[in-house]
Amino acid sequence: MSAQQLKWIVVALGAALVLWLASELMSRPPDDRQTARALPEVPADSVTVIEIRRAADTILLGRFGDHWQVNGYDASPAKMDEWFRALADTTESEVVATSAAVHARMGVDTGGTRVDLRRGEASLAVLWFGKTATGNPRAAYVRRDGEDRVYAYGGGLVRLVALPVDDWRDKVIADIDPATVRHALMARHGDAVELVRAEDGWHLGREGKADSAAVAQFLGALRPLEATGFPTPAQADSVEFAHPDRRLVVLGQGGDTLAALLFDSTAGAYWVRPESGGTVYRIPTGRADRVVPAHAALFPKEGGGS
Repeated sequence: MSAQQLKWIVVALGAALVLWLASELMSRPPDDRQTARALPEVPADSVTVIEIRRAADTILLGRFGDHWQVNGYDASPAKMDEWFRALADTTESEVVATSAAVHARMGVDTGGTRVDLRRGEASLAVLWFGKTATGNPRAAYVRRDGEDRVYAYGGGLVRLVALPVDDWRDKVIADIDPATVRHALMARHGDAVELVRAEDGWHLGREGKADSAAVAQFLGALRPLEATGFPTPAQADSVEFAHPDRRLVVLGQGGDTLAALLFDSTAGAYWVRPESGGTVYRIPTGRADRVVPAHAALFPKEGGGS
């Protein structure tokens, strides 16, 4: 290696070191560790659209009257409540950078996750979520659109902006108050069972009294009955409810239908759908066994009470 080549290498390394030091100084917070609220003040009732745009996909949440949808499906009310509680959090975050020069390194430039809060077509606020904050695996770098300041934000939105669409969907299949149930019809592979509430407790049709603990477990599984997921488009094509493996009908005081569900078995689980049609849900086999128990499981146990 010639002396001239060595000189140019030293110069290049020196320039790189200067740029790195400048970047570190610009990304370092002031000596007093300045803090401020990372999230904008946006009232929940002013937001009608939330768009979370990521490299892999886009989550689009929209409010219609008193309920929300996500990518065309019913959204979970509990998840929406969680979102707006997190948005309203006034906890301050550390300001970790004040220069646009470090936005790309922190992931809060246009390559990050973009969150747009809108009222109709009008944008109320835009946030950029970037990489995990150094030294705090529960926090992420966050920047408000149009500003240079970057925060190490550790609030609830960090987890929520990373959720897949199925985690935003409403997973409640049925939510029935046990006190309102008067009659239940269930079938497993053609073996039909009838539960009737009488003054002296629950009966298996005309077969005698039912086991009270088993009935309590059945009723408890309906408040609420929640899915663990949904079929993929390919799985949905193979679900068949014309001859269901199980069926459940729950009736109230006046004979009104509180739930009517069909079950189709799959590996280690069941697909469940309202008898009237609509969303197909996935629940594990153990949960399906609690909401459609075997005939024998509902009889009083020998030596036990009813």
